Amino acid sequence: MSIEVNQLFLSLKENYKRMLDQFRPCKPGSEFLEQNLISLFVHEFLKQYPEGIAYTEIPFMIKGNEYWASRLDAFLATDNVGYLLEAKGSLSQSNLFESIHLDLDRIISPELHESFLKMAKGYKKDDERIYNLPNNVYGLVLADCWSKSTANEWKSKNFTETEYANLGRLNRQSIYVGNYGNSDYFILCGVTKQPVWINSIRMES
Repeated sequence: MSIEVNQLFLSLKENYKRMLDQFRPCKPGSEFLEQNLISLFVHEFLKQYPEGIAYTEIPFMIKGNEYWASRLDAFLATDNVGYLLEAKGSLSQSNLFESIHLDLDRIISPELHESFLKMAKGYKKDDERIYNLPNNVYGLVLADCWSKSTANEWKSKNFTETEYANLGRLNRQSIYVGNYGNSDYFILCGVTKQPVWINSIRMES
C-alpha cells in the first residue's frame, strides 16, 4: 500500500476519532451510516491533493442494462492516480465480506470501465467531452467494523481460495479508532494490489 494512501487512512482515522469523541450521529442502540466514511475520506483526499477531484454517487451501466442505473460511492483522482471507492456500514462478518466481494466485481467490471470512458470522451468523435482519466486507477474499499475478530480476519486471512476471493485482490488493513458504548470500533481499509485501469485501458482480471 502506498505511503500516500496509508496517510489518507491515518488522517481519516484521526479526524473520525476526534469527531466521534464529541458526538455520534446515530439513534441509540444503532450505528452511523457509511456515508460518513465517504464524506470524511473525500475531505482528507482534497486536503492532501487540493488540485484533485472527488465526486460521489457516480452513475454507471451494469451488464444487461444500459440505463446507467447503478451507482459507485465515489471517484477520487489526480492527474496520475484515481480511486474507485465503495464503502460499507456495520454488517455481520459473512455479510460484510460478501458485500465487499460483490463491490469488487463491480469495480473491476468492463461496464464500469466503459461508463467512465463514455463520461470522459462521449459517444461520438465530435463530442465536446475531452476529459482525461488518471494514468493509474485503483479500487478502494472502506468499512465500519465493530468486531475485533472481523477486523483481525480482514487484516490477516488469505481469501484467495474462499468464496470471497476478490478480497485477495486487496492490500488490507484494519485501523483501530476507539471504544464507544463498550465496543471497539475499527475502520477496515483496502486498495487493489494492481491498478484496475492503466492509461484508460482496463486490466484483465
